[in-house]
Amino acid sequence: MFSAPHQLLYEFSSSAPVKAIGETLGGNSARSVQVKGTAGSAPAFITASVGELCGRKMIVVIPDKEEAAYFFNDLEVLLPGKTVLFYPASFRRAYHEEQTDNANIMLRTEVLEKMAENKADVIVTYPSALSEKVVTREKITELTLTLKTGEAVDPDFVMDVLLEYGFEREDFVYEPGQFALRGGIIDVFSFSEELPFRIEFEGEKVYSIRTFKPEDQLSVERREVAKIIPNLETKQQEEIRQSFLDYANPETLLVLQDPERLEELVDDFFKKSDKEFENLKSPLKHAAPSTLYLSKKEYSQQQ
Repeated sequence: MFSAPHQLLYEFSSSAPVKAIGETLGGNSARSVQVKGTAGSAPAFITASVGELCGRKMIVVIPDKEEAAYFFNDLEVLLPGKTVLFYPASFRRAYHEEQTDNANIMLRTEVLEKMAENKADVIVTYPSALSEKVVTREKITELTLTLKTGEAVDPDFVMDVLLEYGFEREDFVYEPGQFALRGGIIDVFSFSEELPFRIEFEGEKVYSIRTFKPEDQLSVERREVAKIIPNLETKQQEEIRQSFLDYANPETLLVLQDPERLEELVDDFFKKSDKEFENLKSPLKHAAPSTLYLSKKEYSQQQ
């Protein structure tokens, strides 16, 4: 027996119009389809159905942040066997790093890592998040510190790398971007993980890797590998960045709700970023808006 949402999803998937859309968009088809006259949760049901029918990964872009969150929740319920991820903006205002949200940075990093590994089935986002350009795949690989159980590595080297990557040393870790040292144990909270790692060394060899809960220090899961990624959203560096959409596999299906409105919002965000850049009074050197954010022209070329 199907649950109520999955029964409805089955009905949608079995309908002739949705089947036709799935067939049209199947494989690596470059065709586009426009759907009108839907309301409520119907767009989420149609999106989930079409994704299942055509067997393609999807990026869904919704004009409003709150509506995107609801859409994401609907898809999580409808696609329990899929990796459904939410991709938020890293800050409230461009060029205001003090207003960044570590939880959002962590979610963004997780999405980029999953995309690089081709493990993201469905990603839901909104214009201001999509507008932020991201570091290249090559840069993420360069900035990823990978430790394996049984590997020979000097703990001092690990600490030097963490400090170089901008991690802060604390007595106890409780949020991404922190690490702590106690004897032969390094606790570190990667921006790509929901829980911090506890890495135990035996001399100059990794003896064990575990995740743990910061609030009670209790171990959660034993790991063979720890991938530690720093904050990828710092905006001072003049490094090469690319559109988030460039991360996607070429066969990824792009689902746009109200495409004209999305284009207007991307353009509006870029103009606001340009104004913020002109009004900057910080002594720090910041990259220009064209380096950090999508222009209307760049966004349009990716449709």
